[in-house]
Amino acid sequence: MSKKTFTKQDIDILEMLAEYKWGDTFTCLKCGKQNEVIKSEYHSGRRCKCKTDESVPAHTIFDSNNLSIEKLYGILKYVDDNAKRDWKEQILTIRRHDSISPKDFAVAYERGEISKANFDRQIGEWAHDTKISITHTAKVFGVEENSIRLLFEKIDSRIEDSGSDNLNIRIMDFFASHDWEYNLGLLMFPMRKDDEWNRGVLKKDGKTYQVRPQPFIRNEDERKGLAWRLVEVEE
Repeated sequence: MSKKTFTKQDIDILEMLAEYKWGDTFTCLKCGKQNEVIKSEYHSGRRCKCKTDESVPAHTIFDSNNLSIEKLYGILKYVDDNAKRDWKEQILTIRRHDSISPKDFAVAYERGEISKANFDRQIGEWAHDTKISITHTAKVFGVEENSIRLLFEKIDSRIEDSGSDNLNIRIMDFFASHDWEYNLGLLMFPMRKDDEWNRGVLKKDGKTYQVRPQPFIRNEDERKGLAWRLVEVEE
């Protein structure tokens, strides 16, 4: 059992994340039974009657990261907030000393004068200077770049392919395209460690699955929310 110490802020965040992770239905990843819950030894965790005890971070993007849950949540919120402030416009207004300005580069791409591969490569390089690059985010939160990269890679495994080969761009596109509740719900969905997810797609036993949102009513205030469920899809 984990001996990790949690602050009050950590515990508050765990309670909130538990709702996004399980919604109104807890499904045991070991035995598959639903809502057969007894008291968990984890803060806001779920313990099945088969004795499998699952913490809130387990099987989510927060799993196996050495940063505190408060810091990880803060990083996610920081990335989400900044991505929604038109990150592409941020890129177009930086690095004026380049041989071609970002704005001129974007215009040339729109005219078909630059290939998509070259466009993605150059924009990816410029993306390092934005507020939500791996390097900049690590500096803001005073953590190792590898911790941010691990978090970004876990996010990347859950999101649909945006067509870019650059990790920073894929992450920024995802957070910019959806609201906070949508993003957090998808990122908190429990995915088995032995399943191989690739850009939001799971292929298993000859079938293809994606995680899709389904509406439900939050018990405490009857406010509608989104519960994420695994759904078989056609290729």
